[in-house]
Amino acid sequence: MWTVFLLFAAFALAQREEEDRESRNEDDQDKETEGPTHGRGEDLIPHSISVFEAKKRGENVGLRNDLYKRLSDDSPIKFHNGPIMSGHVVVYPIFYGDWNKSGRSEETGRPYSDTTEGAAILLNFLKLYGNETLSERFSINSNYASDTNFVKTVPKSFETASAYFIETLVLGNVISAKDVKSLVAFAINKNSISTNARGAWKKTSGPDPNGIYLLMTASEIEEHGGFCEDYCGWHTFGTIADANEIKYAFIGNPANCLEACSPQMTRSPNGNLGVDAMINVIAHELDEIVTDPLLNAWYDAHGEETADKCNWDWGTSVSLGNDGAYANLKLRDYETGAIERYLVQTQWKVDLGTSFVEQIGCSND
Repeated sequence: MWTVFLLFAAFALAQREEEDRESRNEDDQDKETEGPTHGRGEDLIPHSISVFEAKKRGENVGLRNDLYKRLSDDSPIKFHNGPIMSGHVVVYPIFYGDWNKSGRSEETGRPYSDTTEGAAILLNFLKLYGNETLSERFSINSNYASDTNFVKTVPKSFETASAYFIETLVLGNVISAKDVKSLVAFAINKNSISTNARGAWKKTSGPDPNGIYLLMTASEIEEHGGFCEDYCGWHTFGTIADANEIKYAFIGNPANCLEACSPQMTRSPNGNLGVDAMINVIAHELDEIVTDPLLNAWYDAHGEETADKCNWDWGTSVSLGNDGAYANLKLRDYETGAIERYLVQTQWKVDLGTSFVEQIGCSND
């Protein structure tokens, strides 16, 4: 048994509702000496939650199970009157760094994860995961709503735009949370006036108010907010190019810190440990963005959002493939006919069909 940090974090930019302020009074008094643990103020603050234990399961080396859970009985997820994402949602993939590597890393001895093929795996996952016909997994989010009658709900699908590659290290290989926002703005600006060798998004006059901008970094990029130490990814929102409430996320490449961010340590469904670990983080962050885009909609008394409540929980559909890798999500690619396998955490499911929010629990379907 060995210990790792609970690694997923949402960045905090909006204040809690009054009911949460009362429960934090004691913590607020000590803020100057201890620092914020669940910040939702004006500053960019990582939303770290706890430390948990992880263990091996079966014959697999490294498939993690969360042994420290604060789930529905003591902390039901609640609606705090903030908006959810509804309507037509578009995900905009942004790659930063060198995604054209080949061979093996001198540092780890493993094959590079950030290759042309690795980027294609990530884009294919987004294409399939957001397709309602192919994937019921993302549709779990449609159980969350944002009005008094629970009529306006999260969509069951999303569109994925063409990828945009920032191949020149315009901000170097050590970035901060503010740099992530700057890189998203850079991509939006460049996309509106030019293309690059890998193609570009559809022409747009500015940020998409119903878009989600995913910044995915190559393995040489270091994010100094707490990547690989406190979290593997995060999401937030902000003003970009004079547009307010633009949703974006940081998804780091954990090829150099698999012990921190990878569900499996030796094999993975797509034969790319770093990219397969990123896929799990992407599913986590997308689930949270659509259900809590402005950090004031759905979360529990501990500040845990929908995906936080099922972090490192793989559900009952996990199976071991002939390649020695575990997976729990199988999607048929409608273009190639191939069955693609992924390992993604479960998502907290609720039932709004009653007079109260029934806590169903972690689900993969």
